Amino acid sequence: MKLKNFPLYLCLMILGLTGCNSPTQPEDDWEKTSCPGGVISCLAISSDGYVFAGTDSGIYYSADGEDWERIDRFPPRKLAVSATGIFATNNITDRLFQRRRDNSLWTSTLLDHYCFCLAISSDGYVFAGTEDGVYYSSDEGQSWEQVGSSINEVQCLAISPSGWIFASIGYGVKTYKDGSNHYNGLYSVNVRCLAVSSGMVFAGADNGPHTPEDNGIYGSSDNGQSWVQSGLKKTHIQSLVASSGQVFAGAVKGGIYYSADNGKDWKKISELMANCFAIGPDGRIFVGTEEGVFFSDNY
Repeated sequence: MKLKNFPLYLCLMILGLTGCNSPTQPEDDWEKTSCPGGVISCLAISSDGYVFAGTDSGIYYSADGEDWERIDRFPPRKLAVSATGIFATNNITDRLFQRRRDNSLWTSTLLDHYCFCLAISSDGYVFAGTEDGVYYSSDEGQSWEQVGSSINEVQCLAISPSGWIFASIGYGVKTYKDGSNHYNGLYSVNVRCLAVSSGMVFAGADNGPHTPEDNGIYGSSDNGQSWVQSGLKKTHIQSLVASSGQVFAGAVKGGIYYSADNGKDWKKISELMANCFAIGPDGRIFVGTEEGVFFSDNY
């Protein structure tokens, strides 16, 4: 061995002894479940802890998050679970269907609009984002009323425990309370996902390559009246979930980011590509990826 190559040789030996791990490499502590189906498009969790996953090969559910059973073969675009029923949008027709949890029959709801996103409020109301704005049902999908006036197509929804409704129309977030539109903001960024936690509402922005500095996480502490960029600048965000001051964000090109202090500071915790998230009543965090459903109990 030539002496001039000794520093390189020593460096390679050190890397080998340490497992070739960089000091900045995030520790990936997510466990893959047995949920089949390939790509996971959506996740939902009932108040009693049942987990539902929308996949390429249908809808699956699990009582413990680890063992899964298929309940239908059609692949949904979005899922939501109420106290008595399951709501799913067909990824071909974008029509909203429902099924009682004690019945195997799916029926079409009376919502006469295309449905692109769903949310369940703390009082059990079902909210649907459509091509004509936001609609809600107080009777498990039997009848629907529009929230406010007609607006553009709604891409995503979030509802706070106090009844504030946040709706992304792509470039812009509209805020409603008691049926009226209160605030409008974030018209300069394309908002792909929304989440609420501990008095904050978060928006994940994906502006594409044209204005990369506008990508990232935005936060509002006044119910959408004003917004500030709170982290992950230049990162394209496609999914969000938040609970009790903890926020998880999924990047378009892969990577899960985590904030333990309600969006103030962020760190990368995984290389997984998170299409969607869900948090169970016990705090277990689930992530739907291109390779199935993973979970973690470490946050």
